[in-house]
Amino acid sequence: MGQALGEVGGRIIGEVLVGLLERDQSSYLRRDPGFRPASSVAPTPGQFDVGDLLTFAGVV
Repeated sequence: MGQALGEVGGRIIGEVLVGLLERDQSSYLRRDPGFRPASSVAPTPGQFDVGDLLTFAGVV
């Protein structure tokens, strides 16, 4: 228990992160609104999760 967020908690965290990226003038969402993860980041083209992003960033 306490190892993962539920649906509501995950949704809240996701929406906060996306909201921050949308408001940040230097974020990739502002600079490249058509951004889609490439195969080097996403195991399935166009789809990835936070774990994939952290692996790509080299922090996991």
